[in-house]
Amino acid sequence: MAVDLVIDKKLLLPHLKAKDNLDALGQIADNLQRQGYVKAGYKQAILDREAEYPTGLPSPRPTVAIPHANYQLVKKTTISVATLAHPVKFHDMGDVENELEVDV
Repeated sequence: MAVDLVIDKKLLLPHLKAKDNLDALGQIADNLQRQGYVKAGYKQAILDREAEYPTGLPSPRPTVAIPHANYQLVKKTTISVATLAHPVKFHDMGDVENELEVDV
């Protein structure tokens, strides 16, 4: 199965200032919607999914999280990358009791 992936520089968010992981996710989701890549409801879906299944990946710095939501809310396949001005805490996807200081 081939996937056409669009990479748009408007979806690269360097030095994003976020007070916590939900703020970071919200800002990214809002930008995806503003740029026309996701449908209404995507932001809530990504926040809901993060609460149920955390996306922090334990790794050496930079530590990353890979949040995502239901593909039915996506208009165009893409990826958005945010580097955070200051790390924020995400729960570890493999150990939800563990918190990770996520940079990307």
